[in-house]
Amino acid sequence: MTDAWPIDPMLPHLALALDGGAMQRHFTSHGGLAPGWSVRECRVERVKYRPRRNLSVAYRLELRHVRRGLRHDQFVATRWCADGESLARFAKAQGRPQLATPAGPTVMHDAALDVVAHWWPNDARLAAAAALGDGRRMHTQWLPEVARMLAAPSATLVQSQLELVQLVPEHRVTARALLRLADGSEHLVYAKGDAAQGGPVTQAAMQALWDDPARRRGTLHVPQPLGWQPGSGLHWQRALVGDALLDMPVRDPVDVHRRVGSLLAALHQAPVQIARTESAVAARMRLPELHETLSQIDAAWGPALDRLTRALGPALAGLFDGAKVTLHGDLHPRNVLVAPDGRLGLVDLDSLRRGPALLDLGAWAADALYRTHLGGGSIETSVGLLRELLRGYRHAGGSAPNEADLAVATAWQMLNQRAWRCAVNLKPGRYALVRPLLETAQLLLATRSLNAAPHARKAAA
Repeated sequence: MTDAWPIDPMLPHLALALDGGAMQRHFTSHGGLAPGWSVRECRVERVKYRPRRNLSVAYRLELRHVRRGLRHDQFVATRWCADGESLARFAKAQGRPQLATPAGPTVMHDAALDVVAHWWPNDARLAAAAALGDGRRMHTQWLPEVARMLAAPSATLVQSQLELVQLVPEHRVTARALLRLADGSEHLVYAKGDAAQGGPVTQAAMQALWDDPARRRGTLHVPQPLGWQPGSGLHWQRALVGDALLDMPVRDPVDVHRRVGSLLAALHQAPVQIARTESAVAARMRLPELHETLSQIDAAWGPALDRLTRALGPALAGLFDGAKVTLHGDLHPRNVLVAPDGRLGLVDLDSLRRGPALLDLGAWAADALYRTHLGGGSIETSVGLLRELLRGYRHAGGSAPNEADLAVATAWQMLNQRAWRCAVNLKPGRYALVRPLLETAQLLLATRSLNAAPHARKAAA
């Protein structure tokens, strides 16, 4: 089935930008590749859509050099612009030093498509890109520093393998490294960098979690932070072994959800001081942005957004009345890992903040309902498992919310996270979910009960 995409008169090439096959042909004919290189595959990795303004797309190209027998994975970050803005962006990029790429291109401009393409490690705003792209310095300075963080001041790095994992153009980057030390040990670590240079805040929060008694007892399983490197712009952490809960076959979902609840309770009870805080004022300010952006993407969503934002406005205040806890900030099953021994752990802690527990609980509930819309599962089953999570949360000392407040929190996160991401991240199959997600949020608000969610599915159908 062909994906439906927004029709944006200011970005007429949006559908082309999201078509991996078409972009493979484009990069082959217009990519400026060095002789001998060809594009064997082009995958759309990340998208950020700003209606009537621009579209950022990160591609992963599989490049081949047949004569030399070489294969190379190349990230390309593109900015698709409106009103010829790409020309000014290209001129600005040319004024910055450009780093060489294995296949030749650095930064390119196509005036006909109004697009600028930055070939990794070149990026308009990510200082960490230059560090990750400088192989010599990475392997002689930055990674040896990480080796000493891992083991001891005298630890010696013998060998390393570095791999780019994720790139969100002009926003953040994640890399993975396998380090072999002189003592024979091997260590898998992750590096994260962002344009806002938020690494020191994340480092401090993760260190506080690492030092928390719950982590020492084993009830809170999180990655070990290793350190912040101001020179590279990278925050390093030891990898947590395991697979994402979302990708794991679960034999006993009731037990797993109870244990997720216990893990979340341990996080919420950790007395971590974090500079980032969620507030009712910020949430109310977010509502107009959500309404305006989503209405611009598809005017047909306007009436549902009108009703939803009017109802959410006064309801939001109640979400912030309770005590502030340590929030994950981006809680869903892909950020819960299952270790080989069955232990659960929390990863991707870049969004740690203080705020009401309802925000994390509502995020998990909204994600569960979203995935039933996406995959066609049973909403009744998802609601039942959520109640098991709350049972585990209460048993581990968490203060579980009442049904009405949780329904409001779920409606808020359904709009603020799920519907928003379906609309601006434009992953295949997600765009068509925005309307049913908005309708589900409306019904949750109207009834103040999670039991209304199955009825929202039937109404949408």
